[in-house]
Amino acid sequence: MAEDKNTYLEQLNKAYIESSSQFDKQVLFIASGALGISLAFIKDIVKLDVATNKPLLLLSWISFGAIILICILSHYTSLKAINFKIENIHQKSDKTSKRFDFFTKLFNILMILLLAAGLVLLNVFIGINI
Repeated sequence: MAEDKNTYLEQLNKAYIESSSQFDKQVLFIASGALGISLAFIKDIVKLDVATNKPLLLLSWISFGAIILICILSHYTSLKAINFKIENIHQKSDKTSKRFDFFTKLFNILMILLLAAGLVLLNVFIGINI
């Protein structure tokens, strides 16, 4: 019975690792794709000099750019948290690892919020200019 629980726990850990890896990839993919679509929209559909409400477009670009930067920071803090935990595996409390883990979670939430904001801003800009 204990072996079944250990096997199940290992499967859950593998699923968690895969899911967290996919999260970063998907957020980056969507942000980069939206950035590309917005550039194509400006180049091929509505020229920048005739577009209105340009601050919406600029804010969406800032959101997508920030996502790329934050994703890199999130990956870095995640690696640091894991590294500190490995180095201090036998200690009861590891504040440094927990701090890096906190920032990783914070960065992930920020990416979700910025992605939502960037997509809304971009869609409003496109809706106004079509």
